[in-house]
Amino acid sequence: MIRIYAASINQPIHSEQYQQMLSYVSKSQRLMIEKFHFESDKKRMLYGNVMSRYFIGEKLDKPGETVEFEFNSFGKPYVKGVPMVQFNVSHSGEWVVCAIGDNEVGVDVEQIKPIETKIAQQFFTQREYNTITFTQEDERLKAFYLFWTMKESYIKYIGKGLSIQLDSFDVVKTKDGFSVIGAEREVAIWQGEVLDGYMLSLCHAVGEPYLGIHLLDMGKLICDKSSVSPLGYTCMK
Repeated sequence: MIRIYAASINQPIHSEQYQQMLSYVSKSQRLMIEKFHFESDKKRMLYGNVMSRYFIGEKLDKPGETVEFEFNSFGKPYVKGVPMVQFNVSHSGEWVVCAIGDNEVGVDVEQIKPIETKIAQQFFTQREYNTITFTQEDERLKAFYLFWTMKESYIKYIGKGLSIQLDSFDVVKTKDGFSVIGAEREVAIWQGEVLDGYMLSLCHAVGEPYLGIHLLDMGKLICDKSSVSPLGYTCMK
């Protein structure tokens, strides 16, 4: 089963809650976060780390701060010693999303910004480029981001990053959604404009149930109605 969790970095959060989140991640992750100059970039990385740890820990019935990550040779993170839990994180603009599943997952979210859609000719297959070109003009931008996120979600699913050329495989429409011609293994792609002004795509194993997207308030995740937060720290009143 797959769930996607999404949090906005624009939601207000107290400095004490921010510090609690920092204490929840590993020392190496804290050092990486603090290297960013802009607060928005710090939040994107921090929220992705906290969400991953919290929901992986919940799935494994263990404290999230004890979850250990390793990386494959292409840099994709996975849970150390726990192959039955897979995750993937993406962020763009104000949104950070985290997909958690029982099998490999890849997720990509992109803010829909004005762009010259002809750039697709450089990166996509001819079939994909033609599909975008023949889309009605007022929907062409969304079509571009639709294919962009679907292709990104696939290469993140495979875990080989940009070592896979984007024009080396075709994303095609099927009766159940979208799939990939030329994929290393059979996959399915779910997609939608579920966040206003953003396109999101999820690549997953065929037949694995998708349970939807869950919007989070990071402040409430850190500190609920009790005096102790779900992350195990004393709440700041």
